This record gives sequence, C-alpha cells and structure tokens, in this order.
Amino acid sequence: NVAKAINELTHNQIVDFMNTGSINILGYDLNTEHLVIKKEFNGDNKKYEAGISDDGRLLVAIDTTCDEEVLEELKARAIASAIQKLRKSGGLVMTDRIEIFYDELNSSSSAASSLIAKAVAKHANATIKRVKTLPLPLELKSKHAIVIAKETINDNDISKSPFSLVLTQPIVAVNSNLVKQLIESSSVSSSTIPIDITVDSAVSYIQTMDYDKVIGLDSIDLVIDEIKFTVVKNVHYFSSTLDLLLKGNDDAIKQKYPYLPNVDSLVG
Repeated sequence: NVAKAINELTHNQIVDFMNTGSINILGYDLNTEHLVIKKEFNGDNKKYEAGISDDGRLLVAIDTTCDEEVLEELKARAIASAIQKLRKSGGLVMTDRIEIFYDELNSSSSAASSLIAKAVAKHANATIKRVKTLPLPLELKSKHAIVIAKETINDNDISKSPFSLVLTQPIVAVNSNLVKQLIESSSVSSSTIPIDITVDSAVSYIQTMDYDKVIGLDSIDLVIDEIKFTVVKNVHYFSSTLDLLLKGNDDAIKQKYPYLPNVDSLVG
C-alpha cells in the first residue's frame, strides 16, 4: 500500500522530493500538501547539540567540542572577571593603577608554564583591555610591593587547583641582574661588602623612592656602600614588573617565561 511505500522511500528519493516538491508512489502523484518531511538528528549527542524547527523541516547541529584555544579564551575571560570583582571589593576603580599577580596553589606546573599563564599570555590584548594590565606569576611580585587586595579562588573553569589573586600598588621594577653587573664594573676591589648585599640595598632604595618621581626620571645617580653608579630607565629599572618582562633585554627572563607576548604585539 501507499503508506508502506512511503516508509520504504530511499534517502535519494526523499532528497529528490525535497528538491522537486513532488513524487509518484504506486501511481499516485504526491506533493508537499500530501507529504511533510521531518528531520531528526541521529549523530553524536555528546559532541553535537541539535535543534529542530517546529515544522520539522529545519535541523541545526552545533559542534559543542571545546578545543584548546576556546578553553584558553574562556580561562582568560574568567580570570579577568575575578580580577574585576576583587578590584571592586578592594574599593578600587578602573583608573587606579595596580599590578596583578596570581599563584596556582597545589599545582604541579611551574608558574611560567601553568595553564593560567598560557591562557593569559595567549589573550594578552583582550586581558589588558579588560583589566588595564597583565596578570603575572606571584613569584615576580616585589617584596616591597604593597598589597591592596587578595583572594583565594576555587573555579574549575580557570584552574583545577585553587589559586590566589593579589592586587598591589604599582612599584618600580628593577633588573637586579643588570644592576649587579653595573655595580661590579663600578666597585673597587677593596670593598668588603658582598656584592649581593649591595645589589639588594640598591634595589630596595630604588623601590622605596617616590614612585611617580622615579618613573619620571631617565636615570638615577646612586651611591650604595660607597660605590657610585647610575641606573637608567628601561634598562635597569622600569615602571612596572610587566614593563621589565616585556621591554627588558634579559634572555634569562624570556627563557623562564616563554609564554609572555611580544611587546610590539600588545595594545598601546
């Protein structure tokens, strides 16, 4: 009978009917007033999410698989959102200058190669637009930095382990390796004070000076432990830790933090 023949139509016959709008079955000419083609999804429901129109004629299937790039973007957005909430709870506004640091607690990854580091670096421009700077590993925070707000966050969308966010006042960042080389070339051989102590004293002195005054200077003449030397802006000291990492010509830093973006690729 006709009903049985309709149920036994092949895929090609159905496609032809959809294209022409008519079909002959057992001598009967049938059209779209007689037959309605309704679609259903028979694919992988774990991978695809399908939707069918009310009349059953239109089916849309979306691949819901999250690849690594999408996951990193989601992490970067979630981190930015957490920072904004912490900024607000700390009584800060968007125009307040801050530095942001994170620490993945109980994580087996190094700070430089963690999933957070990769996500933030991959989407550096978008993150900077949202929070006005780039979050950095906590190990880069200066011991002289003043903490404004701190929070431990449990969010599996960002990290499988808890992580902490720390907001600090901006502080001058110093490349202690280059300062050490500078002091070594300027010191007299009779000095009895260990070079590392002199370097630490120089770094502490620079970082405890008035911030706005220091970043407004192109160079600073110092006398530490009777050693005279001059440090230069954007060579020995920088306006922030991020500036030091991006603009400082230090191969050791670049090797340790390979996911940092190139300064030329960042927004102004």
